[in-house]
Amino acid sequence: MLMAAPWPRSDSGSRPRHGPGVETSLSSPTMKRKIIQGLECRWEVAAGWEEPLGVWVPVDQDSLLAELEGDTFERTDEKMPYFATLWPTAHRLARKVAKGPSLEGLRVLDLGCGVGLVGLAAARQGAHVTFLDWESRALALVDDAARENGLHVERMVAADWRDPPDLPLFDVILAADVLYETRNLKPVGEFIRTHLAPGGTAWVADPGRPQARGFPVAARESGLEVEVTEEDGRPTFRITPAEPAP
Repeated sequence: MLMAAPWPRSDSGSRPRHGPGVETSLSSPTMKRKIIQGLECRWEVAAGWEEPLGVWVPVDQDSLLAELEGDTFERTDEKMPYFATLWPTAHRLARKVAKGPSLEGLRVLDLGCGVGLVGLAAARQGAHVTFLDWESRALALVDDAARENGLHVERMVAADWRDPPDLPLFDVILAADVLYETRNLKPVGEFIRTHLAPGGTAWVADPGRPQARGFPVAARESGLEVEVTEEDGRPTFRITPAEPAP
């Protein structure tokens, strides 16, 4: 039997919750359609931006879920088609990026990029953006969307961020909606510690899931400094390398 939405159950046994105040869609679907790597996609434009920024979003998520049917698939695995949804948390982080400060010339990573809204917002700010996602089709959507928006993509990396290939250090790491399981907290912190350049900053945005409250502790155990800001109960974590002990 297929699940009704593209995510596994959370640690609490229910579908991942999208915050104390549920975030609603902040994009405007258009009539524009395109087939990208066998996926029928619609063009969605982020709402409320001075200059429109669009992404390709798969239309038929049920077919993606159907691909996962089989005895060997574990429903709690990370290989659920999260990439096929434009999550509200991505809107929130992308707006933060768009408001500045400038990212001109900086090396930026969009970690678990999905359809790429956050990284594309950084590219529009003049950043050299690397997009990383386990799903190669997500990267195809991002690549096409970048061309549609007239933006340059520095690099695409199809890999599991828990076991990534060799990557350079990044001045900025951006991640939206990656803390949906408690078991993700420490690996996300470790990834940031390993790939954040000295003096760099990472921003991790979450819709307010209970398990995300443990992320500051996990990140500090990885040798990072963490500041937390909240918007209607939805946290954004600002992460920097810890100062060396005197």
